Amino acid sequence: MKKTLLELLVCPECYSEFQLGADGLKGEEIRSGILRCGKGHKFTIIDGVPRIVTSLGESEQVKESYSSKWTMFEDVAFSKRDMQFQFNWYISRYGFGDFEGLQKLIKSRSLILDAGCGVGRAVGWFSDFTDAHDILGIDISDAIDIAYRRYGMRPNVHLIQADILRPPFRPEMFDYISCDQVIHHIKNPEEAFNRLVTLLANGGAASCICVQEEGPYT
Repeated sequence: MKKTLLELLVCPECYSEFQLGADGLKGEEIRSGILRCGKGHKFTIIDGVPRIVTSLGESEQVKESYSSKWTMFEDVAFSKRDMQFQFNWYISRYGFGDFEGLQKLIKSRSLILDAGCGVGRAVGWFSDFTDAHDILGIDISDAIDIAYRRYGMRPNVHLIQADILRPPFRPEMFDYISCDQVIHHIKNPEEAFNRLVTLLANGGAASCICVQEEGPYT
């Protein structure tokens, strides 16, 4: 975690700001520590990743399923063939037209969220397009550790273990949100979508798809 991330986070329980207690540093990265809000809620930073997850409830199934999936299939996910396929598919299904279309959008935005980022492939794409803007990725599963290992050292990338249903952000904060093939895995996709909408700034843009055939709850 970078110190600059602190100003972008709030407690998902009470929406107050965090104070940082860091006890492990590696260069500019905070490898371990505590985030504590003014009302006493505490969350740990472990292996460079803030773990801002409250009681999981109905999100437990998603966490367990995808922690296992991405750990088993990391090599496949980052193979040249799969990376190119997923990138082309992203451009196609959201109507960007081509590489330049997506690049133009990303460069025009200042604060970007990939909600349900998994192992971080889209975080990597967005970061490739610009080093001037902050790219945040959240995921409830342990795939966030893979994402951090691969992209967390980039100066404009911030990765957080967090729940889409309880995101640790202020309203109207992001001017681009990507939530790609995620919310159909949540018990209430409409609630998840509406929660993301609250995070979108006036004039912002979002790319979100709910794949009915794949999700256990749709």
